[in-house]
Amino acid sequence: MQLFDEIGSLIEQRWKKHSYEERLFPEIAAEALAETSLDKHVSPWEIVLQLFTTTQIPSRQDLAAEFGNPPITLYTGPRFHIDV
Repeated sequence: MQLFDEIGSLIEQRWKKHSYEERLFPEIAAEALAETSLDKHVSPWEIVLQLFTTTQIPSRQDLAAEFGNPPITLYTGPRFHIDV
């Protein structure tokens, strides 16, 4: 989904500016989520519908299914991924 690509890219850019300092990642991600109000732009049902109508989604990253049941990866970057 494009919204997840956009927020993933935003987080990636900001984190890169801080030389990928791991301790800063949670704060950077939380700020990006708050700024984009992702929850106001996409609903869980929209995600489900998108999954049934698209031909490509990123490869699943959480193979052990520790995040969700099932975890669905919507963004994969070089250093992190976004699952729902």
